[in-house]
Amino acid sequence: MQFVQRMADFIQGHEKIYCYGAGEYAAALVHFLAEQHRKPLGCIVSDGESAAASCEGVPITALSDTELGADVGIVLALAEKWHDVLAEALQQKGICASQIYRLTEREVNIIRIWESIVLNQSGKQPTPDNAERYEEHYQKLMAKFARIEVHMVGSGAVGPILHELFYYKRYGFQSADIYHLFAFFGWGVEPWANPFEKPNAFLYEVFHGEQFCAVNRENLDFWKYVFAHHMDNIDINGTWGYVDIVLDSIHKMHDGDFVGNGMTALDISRVEELGAQSLRDMGVRKEYVLLFVRDSVYYKKSRHDIQDTSLRIMDKYRNSDIASMKKTADYLSEKEISAVRIGTTPLPHQDMGSIIDYAGEFHTDAMDFYLAKHCKFYVGDHSGAMYFTVYWDRPMVMINLPNITGYYDGTFPFDRRRDLGIYHKFWSKRENRLLNLSEILAIEDCSHEPPIYSGNINVMMKYHENDIVPIANTEDEILAVTQEMEERLQGTAIYSEEDQLLQEKFQAILRAYLKVRPEVLFYDVRIGRDFLRQNLWLTR
Repeated sequence: MQFVQRMADFIQGHEKIYCYGAGEYAAALVHFLAEQHRKPLGCIVSDGESAAASCEGVPITALSDTELGADVGIVLALAEKWHDVLAEALQQKGICASQIYRLTEREVNIIRIWESIVLNQSGKQPTPDNAERYEEHYQKLMAKFARIEVHMVGSGAVGPILHELFYYKRYGFQSADIYHLFAFFGWGVEPWANPFEKPNAFLYEVFHGEQFCAVNRENLDFWKYVFAHHMDNIDINGTWGYVDIVLDSIHKMHDGDFVGNGMTALDISRVEELGAQSLRDMGVRKEYVLLFVRDSVYYKKSRHDIQDTSLRIMDKYRNSDIASMKKTADYLSEKEISAVRIGTTPLPHQDMGSIIDYAGEFHTDAMDFYLAKHCKFYVGDHSGAMYFTVYWDRPMVMINLPNITGYYDGTFPFDRRRDLGIYHKFWSKRENRLLNLSEILAIEDCSHEPPIYSGNINVMMKYHENDIVPIANTEDEILAVTQEMEERLQGTAIYSEEDQLLQEKFQAILRAYLKVRPEVLFYDVRIGRDFLRQNLWLTR
């Protein structure tokens, strides 16, 4: 950690140290300073900003109540956008620039990554007897690699992590002589308190390859040892690289290269026997299809503290109902195929017909992977849950697709040769009619705007601003596209010349739009046969 010496010099140069801020940056800083045997006298906040008494045991003090002098050093531990304003306010109180340390976002990330390993008390308790074994393991690792680079992975939702894992397994790394270690970060959990459970405990165990792994309960003590004894060979990267992965994935999607090809398989052999028994316990037949709906319950339960306007609007366009899939489940049952609802969020009690409610009654983290590996295909919304299937190239039937294109968001390795999809229909309250594909794309054209969480939300905000009402797929539409997938897998699907023409017209409109927008993501699937037949207006 190159900045540590710079911070150490700053701390040693001032008799009294204060932290400006009382949020997650400040909490991370307080823990870090404790390891350097220093404790701030207080966490300063602007007048009227905080009602809390302390931050990680350090008293919170208002700026106007804090005695400042020439012997004081102040670390700005909050978002960089506030640094200039606060530095000016401090200078008006007699604090010169040399008394202020501006903690950057990258440095905060480095601190949090370091703390997530060194200060984490999860896992097994280390013993001196393990030191020799750890050293031997470390030497074997360094015989293959020149250094270790540590990254963070935002683990608020399962989709982005599964995307990263797919990407690394599919495309590898630019340099072959660097070993990559990943530390997961989750919503509402301090890095030193990560219990390795969210968003999926089993994901920590399978997030590895020949050149990378994630910190988990089993290897935590080894990495503690490495950080304590070999920090000279470790580079902590405080820049979150997922944005680069998102952009490169979109570019690869445009080139037709963002697909699975057998290089992404995961080893889940240790849960195969347990998984098979779980299927029997659930009453699942030999063949089964995964069903998933993304409803507003998800964000209300997982991000209840940030239900702002943009997220509420997104929920308007991503709020499906499992009841719309009961007819599909009955069809599958007639074919001796079980229908299994996946996810992690139990729904309020409702009649699901012949659907087996794995998500509400049987869910385990390991079974998320097992079910995806052995399913016949997936039918459901565009959400992180579908990503489990891509490691084994399982076919996907996308329903209720909430937008035609998006940007600055995790995408999925769709394959038009394998996957089918159908969209919402979009009703314009202003025009009092349904919009065709060209009209929807014109409204979606906002990829030049800064993203709100993700660019997909920007698109949905445009829908909202233009009084566009989403019309969810009917149970008959979902049934029809599911039947089409089953026919394709059985080799009995029939397509007329008109079907092919409609497919080509849809793709021609979409591809012309994408050609001049290389940063835009899309659903690279074949459009459902019956959906195009019944909605001829879409490609006019």
